[in-house]
Amino acid sequence: EDLITAMVEQAYIQVALSSESFCTSGYKALYLQLRNAGRFTAANMVDFMLSVLGKGAIMGLSAFLTYTIVKSQYPRVFNPWIPTMVIAVVSYIIASIFLSLFSVSALAILHSFVVSEESGNTRATPKVLQEFLEHSATETAARKYVVEEDGTGANDAKPANMD
Repeated sequence: EDLITAMVEQAYIQVALSSESFCTSGYKALYLQLRNAGRFTAANMVDFMLSVLGKGAIMGLSAFLTYTIVKSQYPRVFNPWIPTMVIAVVSYIIASIFLSLFSVSALAILHSFVVSEESGNTRATPKVLQEFLEHSATETAARKYVVEEDGTGANDAKPANMD
């Protein structure tokens, strides 16, 4: 079920980027992830860590504030743990909703970046990002070639996989 949910999210992101049908966009999203598995894996790990930290921080702070307020402002409440637990559960649900929006938007930004980088289409790319993409492309191209020294002292660039 989680796999299907993730595939549907990615397909909808591709629908928004390419204006194509859902099935075609799902196919494109799958192969985009396969071509850039490292980037998407890193993004998913960062997303998971931020979600856990964010939910824990929001829930913990809400519970702490509830306990402190109930204990100091309402001395007639015999057990402040009951409202604290209720607020903790509610704040966890709300944090999950808000952080899922962050997760999907971060994934959409990554999709947009990778599609723009692969296609070379910079029509809608901000100027600062265009400079970054050009710099990234030149570094990637430079890594594909190995410079070897020949007997005359001249350098010959050869593809790295030709040896």
